[in-house]
Amino acid sequence: MRRQDARTQEKSPFLVIAPGKDARLSRELLVELARSYPPSEQAEQLADVDRIFDHISLLQSRLRGGTHVIDLCGGIGLFSVGCAAIGLKVTLIDDFNDSNNRPVATAALELHRRLGVKVVEADILKALPEIEAASVDAVTCFDAI
Repeated sequence: MRRQDARTQEKSPFLVIAPGKDARLSRELLVELARSYPPSEQAEQLADVDRIFDHISLLQSRLRGGTHVIDLCGGIGLFSVGCAAIGLKVTLIDDFNDSNNRPVATAALELHRRLGVKVVEADILKALPEIEAASVDAVTCFDAI
């Protein structure tokens, strides 16, 4: 992962450059992604843009050179999609059994997969899928309770 120079960092502290990617985190990017969801989910995802922007910004402020993020219990939301869109490698682990996830999970997760998110359907309260620890740079779990 290349570092940005001081001038660029002052202009945009949320720039991430990863292999093959050069995308900036922005609310506009998240709005565009939210509009890519199935029509029945778009309003909810659009309403969540500011919160997801804050979560990804927090992750970026803590991620020091790494690019692999595990998102536990992320559901069909924008966080995993937003991270993938800016060049992070994302593994989403969820059982997708929440009432708001199940009816639209198949269609919504198409967007995740198209952006390269590895989707793992698993109930982490029963058993966490095996993941090589050395391959993970950050684990997130926002608003899962």
